[in-house]
Amino acid sequence: MLMQLSSEEDFWGNVYAYIRYFFSVLLGTAYVALKPIAGLFKKPVTAFFTIFALVGLLVFVSVTVNAMLGLSSVEPFQPLDTMTNLEL
Repeated sequence: MLMQLSSEEDFWGNVYAYIRYFFSVLLGTAYVALKPIAGLFKKPVTAFFTIFALVGLLVFVSVTVNAMLGLSSVEPFQPLDTMTNLEL
């Protein structure tokens, strides 16, 4: 039993290292992606358009996800039954 626990010590150390690596890559990617956007807030005009674009992006994603999940009040698509409506 003791030998098994000691052999798993390296395993959990590696799992912890991969978790730290994952979050490092995640935060690094977010930093690289958001750094240019942060530079746009230095001037009032570009800050206004940046905020406008970010709000527009948020609304677009929200509407798209609501439509994909069927949460909107639009009637679902009813395809025509092509076999019964054929005119020969």
